[in-house]
Amino acid sequence: MPGVVRRSPKENWLIAPEGFPFIAVASILAAIAGVAWSTLGWISGLLVVGFVVAFFRNPRRYPADDSSLIVAPADGRVISVIEAEDPHFGLGRCKRISIFLSIFNVHVNRSPLNGDVEQVKYLPGRFHFANVDKASLDNEQNAMLLRGSDGRRISVVQIAGWVARRIVCDVAAGASVTKGQRLGLIRFGSRVDIYLPDGGDILVQPGDKTRTVRTAIIKLS
Repeated sequence: MPGVVRRSPKENWLIAPEGFPFIAVASILAAIAGVAWSTLGWISGLLVVGFVVAFFRNPRRYPADDSSLIVAPADGRVISVIEAEDPHFGLGRCKRISIFLSIFNVHVNRSPLNGDVEQVKYLPGRFHFANVDKASLDNEQNAMLLRGSDGRRISVVQIAGWVARRIVCDVAAGASVTKGQRLGLIRFGSRVDIYLPDGGDILVQPGDKTRTVRTAIIKLS
């Protein structure tokens, strides 16, 4: 499956292990810059290393103990809350919440509920800016169909943006997940869409900022 890498979740790592090669390269370049341009080179190089480390940070997040709440699967900013047809799993007309992740957000994605992974679909595609609406249909993406403990199904879709060129997915069909468990990661700017087919009140609106697991986005009815 090109474009998607599945790995065992490493919940306790402070830095997502997918970032280690990038941190190593940035560190080598920083050393070269330091030797070549002395103080200015060291300062510039270390700033780049700091940015790469910050991008791949993996802070622990603890969800509220409330099964009626679906929480944000990603840090970022809500860019749209609309009704839309689910394009991947035949869920029909859904409420769709789209969260845009800038390069400064945490990019580890986490499960918004307790339940099971019923299906995972990877779709190759383009790399439009992730904050435009056509990214939901045209961009490279990885869609996960999750069934909550109450039997309700939602879809969580990782979408690569113009800068992001690699989606990491940690789960496969048949896996059980807990709220807050790592689902994967998207590198360098991206978007996550959540499709809810029925029975919920939206708790966020465009412009709101979300924090993975800590921000409740839907209250189930």
